[in-house]
This record gives sequence, structure tokens and C-alpha cells, in this order.
Amino acid sequence: MKCLLANRFPAAALWCFMWLLLPQLLLAQPNDTTTTNVRKWQINGYIKDLQTNQFTINPNSLITGSLVHHRFNFSWYPIMGFTFSAGLRNRLFYGEQVKYTPNFAQYIDVGNTLVDLSKVWAEKNAVVVHSILDRLWAEYQTDKWSIRAGRQRINWGINLIWNPNDVFNNYNFLDFDYEERPGSDAIRVQYFTSGFSEADVAIAPAKTWNGYTAAARYGFNQWGYDVQLLAGKYKTDVFLGAGWAGNLGNAGFKGEASYFQPYRQFTDTAGALSASVGADYMFAKGWYINGAALVNSSGASSVNNLLQLFAFNLSPKSLMPTRYNFMFQTSKSFTPLIVGSAALLYSPNGHLLGILPSVSYNIALNWDADLTGQFFFARFENPANFKSLGHAVYLRFKWSYGS
Repeated sequence: MKCLLANRFPAAALWCFMWLLLPQLLLAQPNDTTTTNVRKWQINGYIKDLQTNQFTINPNSLITGSLVHHRFNFSWYPIMGFTFSAGLRNRLFYGEQVKYTPNFAQYIDVGNTLVDLSKVWAEKNAVVVHSILDRLWAEYQTDKWSIRAGRQRINWGINLIWNPNDVFNNYNFLDFDYEERPGSDAIRVQYFTSGFSEADVAIAPAKTWNGYTAAARYGFNQWGYDVQLLAGKYKTDVFLGAGWAGNLGNAGFKGEASYFQPYRQFTDTAGALSASVGADYMFAKGWYINGAALVNSSGASSVNNLLQLFAFNLSPKSLMPTRYNFMFQTSKSFTPLIVGSAALLYSPNGHLLGILPSVSYNIALNWDADLTGQFFFARFENPANFKSLGHAVYLRFKWSYGS
């Protein structure tokens, strides 16, 4: 079958492979996993279509956008203890969102990485095609040791929403469409001691010393709680961190905190504290709830305009633009095929309010659909009522594949 767009669209070859050849490759995969023919590789991924509608209270403010998102994961196990893994993310953006956002391609082509493994295939009018290898690592593991090098996710976070301990791969929890979350170019060494303890050292180099992140982590179990202690360098700061996860009765109880201090002005500059605590509980009838609080000492104590709310640099020491933040979530499976959830985000600094409902439906095997809303309000200079900041509604379809 011939791709008619190949001579006209710069990324046509990539998308022709995805739509035409990939299904044939998957159908040709062997299923024999007996001891005489153990498969040494694995392929999985998905294709998603995301429709976005952004608007304010102005009836003429509606901006639409579309995203076709292809994920391709490959893992290879050549010998016992050795693993090679790669993850490719292909995205086709088109519509008004691309057209009316200045430098849209540069906005999405960013990452906390040393080596540029991304490519903007096309940037024309209201279309952007972008690919990135966001996972590319090799690992050797024994009973006691694990050594992994390459682009990977180093997940030191504990809480479900805000993670001050996640110094290598902090992320925006509102970005629900990126479930793999960002990775870093890093080397990580883990040593698993006897019992329930482990030691962990990681370094993520950068082009300049001020961009380096290097840290050590020690995890252990005490009084029925999983505890971790961290220390290291985060870019221009040195930091100390700690976290825990356990139970209070039948409820989960988690917390983590990190303190950052600039190492060049160690004695004459105030540091930054980022701390979060959370709890979750599952009721007998299937209702699940969780709540979390975040204290961010470098956040704004008051908010006077919309730009101040959203023009901030996300980092483990600044996970929200405001100083105090609270979030409550609930979810329930109403049927085996339908799951509903809702979240409420609130900050008393500027009285920022976010309402985040969602419903998902399992259409068929490997097929899912979900409808998600994100509605934001605030009160500036103590007016009587909340004012609309901006809202978005997302409709997403997802087909998953894999061996």
C-alpha cells in the first residue's frame, strides 16, 4: 500500500509506518513463551486521539486543538540480568491551539535531558509533528545490585499528587495525557541490602555544572513505615530530603519534604522548603478518596493577576506558584466499564480554585475513552465572587497494543 502523502508532508514516512506497517508487525509476533523458545523482547504502546476545547466566559474565546499521540515501547532481554529499553513518543498537533500559540513547536520541544533525542518533523501553519525518545536505557541487575544508564525515570516521589523528593523528574500533575512522565539522562546505582532497606545513588549530568543533579537516597522500614532519607545537589542548590509511607488505621498516610539552599550563597541566602503530606482511604462500597497539602515557601503569598499564577518555573522546590495548596480527590467504579472521578484544588493565596472532573469508559478490549474537564477560578483583590481564569474540556480515545 502506497502512502500518497510521502512527497508532500515531511513526516509522512513516520506516520505511514505507524498506521500501515505496525499492525502487521504486531500480528506477526510469536506467542510461544515455552522454556524452549522464551521470547527475549517485548513491544507495547498505544495510539491516542485527544480533542481539546479551551475557553473563558467570553463566548468568542473558544480555541480548539487536536493531538494524535503514538507511543512505542521496546524492551530486549539478551541475557539473564541485562535489559535494554527504549520508548518513542510521536505526536501530531493540529488546529487553532497550534495556530494561535506563538512558538508552539519550541514550547513542546523541551526536556530535562543532556542529549537532544527529539525532532520537529513539521511546523507549518496549524500543524506540528514532533518525536522524542523519552526512554533509552540499559540495565544490569543481580540479587543485590542494579546499574542503569541512559534516559530513564528516577521516581523518588512518594505522595500521589505533589513530590518534593522527586528531584530528577518533577512533573505537572495537570498533564494527565503523559502517563509515563518525563525522564532524565542519568546513571543510577542501587544496592539492595538484607531485609527492607536499600541504598540508591544517581547523577544526571548537564552541559554546565549549574545544571547537574546528583543525589543519594537510603530507604528502610521502621515501625511499619517505609522511610527514605535524601541528600545531594540540585542544580544551583544543595538539598536534604525525607519521606515516609505507611498507614493510620485503614487509611494510607504519606509525606515528603525537601529543603534547598544555594551553595554559592550558603550563609547569606534564605533556602526554600517544599513539603507535602497526603492520606487516602477506600470505602467498602468502592468509593476512593485522597487528600493532600503542599507548603511551598518560595511560592507567592498573594496573587494579583493571571500571569503571576501560571508564569512560573516548575521544579521540586516550586511545585505550585502559590505558597499553600490543598487538593481533594474522589473516584468510584460505577460499573466494570465506567469510572468517574473528581478533584478540587484550592490555594488561599489569591483564592485559586480548580475543579477537575473526569469520566472514563472501557469501550472494548484495549479500547478506552475518557472525558476530562479542568476549570480554574480566582479572586483578585478580594472581590465578592470568584472570576473565571480559563477552562478546558478534553475528549480522548485510546487504543493499546502489545505483546
